Amino acid sequence: MILDPLDKFGYFGTKTGDILEIDLQNAIYKRQGPLKTLFSQGINTIKMLPNSDLLVGTGDGTIAKIGFSNMKVKAESKLMGAITSITLTADSAYFFSGTDQSNIYWIESANLNSEIRNTCHYDRINDVCFP
Repeated sequence: MILDPLDKFGYFGTKTGDILEIDLQNAIYKRQGPLKTLFSQGINTIKMLPNSDLLVGTGDGTIAKIGFSNMKVKAESKLMGAITSITLTADSAYFFSGTDQSNIYWIESANLNSEIRNTCHYDRINDVCFP
């Protein structure tokens, strides 16, 4: 979940893959999105950009930018692994995103162009051998 800067509205990502907008002052449901599509395996993380657009990370590895005014998907990118975190830079022009497969991506906020920055082993280790 994420709150807008004025703490008037809350945006809640669900395991069914949609976003609910709630008026926190009156405890009233306002709307849901994104329109005409749901995200597979639910929404794991959500962040708000300075222009109020939403960045969401999903369980199937999709990063999407949702327009604030109409709750439609503006841009979308697919990463390796379920998205576990989104961390914006100070100016919100870029952000880091982590996945459950131990990948870290550097992503441009405007069009969601991504490049992998770091990766490592994420599965169990069965044996260690020293020479």
